[in-house]
Amino acid sequence: MQKRITDDIHALMAVIPPQIGEALNHANRIDELLEVILDLGRVPTARYLDGEVILSDAEITRVEIDYVVARIGDFDADNRAGLERTLHRISGIRNRHGQVVGLTCRVGRAVYRQPCRAGADAAPHQRHPQPARAGGGPHLPRGARSLRDD
Repeated sequence: MQKRITDDIHALMAVIPPQIGEALNHANRIDELLEVILDLGRVPTARYLDGEVILSDAEITRVEIDYVVARIGDFDADNRAGLERTLHRISGIRNRHGQVVGLTCRVGRAVYRQPCRAGADAAPHQRHPQPARAGGGPHLPRGARSLRDD
């Protein structure tokens, strides 16, 4: 199976303050980016598959928070917003006065699997693919019964 990953990262970069976007581009690890954290009074950080990276020595100000909030629209009841027609999600943290004081901008990616050519030159696991399985199997009902009987 080959996989194709679609993340539409440009849509997320369009709502992040320009200096943060430049730092992300300079790091040259967009494919590994999981999320960007913008908390008022703290330095902006990027979380990658293998850890965090500080994007700037300058602390996030109200201007940067407002920049993002103005571009993403309204948050729903659980303080989350999405970018239209993408899988990206932005979570807001509010203070007791209802002001957004922190943002976590999570990269959403769609992974599409495409079947490989299954022939003599395919790897053994590709010749006879196994169906996906859910965890538990026959042990799950037995465990539920034992809890019920206790």
